[in-house]
Amino acid sequence: MAQAVITVNAGGSSDLVKSNEVDWATARNAASADSESADQGSVKARKDGASDFSISRAPIPFILTSIPVGSTIQSATLKFTYADLGGGIINTNTCDLDIVLLSSMADSTNADVADYNKFGTTVGGSIAFSSITTGALANSITLNATALTWITSAIGGTVLLGVRNSRDTDNSEPTGVNAIDAITQDSYQLTIDYVPTGGSFLLDMI
Repeated sequence: MAQAVITVNAGGSSDLVKSNEVDWATARNAASADSESADQGSVKARKDGASDFSISRAPIPFILTSIPVGSTIQSATLKFTYADLGGGIINTNTCDLDIVLLSSMADSTNADVADYNKFGTTVGGSIAFSSITTGALANSITLNATALTWITSAIGGTVLLGVRNSRDTDNSEPTGVNAIDAITQDSYQLTIDYVPTGGSFLLDMI
């Protein structure tokens, strides 16, 4: 078995932020974001007043050209670094950080506000806010069988993974703030175990 360790495609990992909307549905179902933030790395679903909702999502594309086409994906783990910029993680007991698939990206090397509505709702792996900790690549998400099919389909190209707050993924309207202050930009790392084209478990053991 072979292993590939791939760092997120840096230009595509910026936050896409939708803010100050009068209702949750408008914020969640918008065709595009209001802005792109390359600094923060927060994943939020928040209500800051009677009619003030905001959401942020982050595309995290990975280039898979190092894996031979036709390889069999055995497992994949996503790691990331969390850095507290002063806001911390809010409402840890109510939310997860979800890994989803984007249907497309205008440019996988540079996230665009128009990519905001491309995030899917099928979860390929998640981690509870309460389990997120500081430290270099200290947080780990084992991707599920569905996510492995996303990777398989993208071998030789780019797998368009993304990050959503579970309130956003599940369409569960927040009553307050559910947010991660920051995930260090460009720290996402995807480790993929695979059997190369023409390989076998028996040969790998010899």
